Amino acid sequence: MRDIEFEFDGRSVKAREGQSIAEALLDDGITTFRKTRNGEDRGVFCGMGVCFECRTIIDGKPNTRACMTPATSGCKVKTQEDAHIEAENEQR
Repeated sequence: MRDIEFEFDGRSVKAREGQSIAEALLDDGITTFRKTRNGEDRGVFCGMGVCFECRTIIDGKPNTRACMTPATSGCKVKTQEDAHIEAENEQR
């Protein structure tokens, strides 16, 4: 497997091709992927796509499960802040 890089909150993260974004973030010591509307930290819980705790914004798409999404070279991942997502949805 070849090494690739993607961006998380503006910083470079290394991953192996085929590795999930969640796995690559954990390997890099990053454990918070999302903030609840109350500001509580969330990250990987089940690691198999059932719990939805690892939701992030990937290439502009919110509510994307990091544990189910393969890391791709150059993708942009951001911490999801649920309060901001909910406010944006109310404005629509």
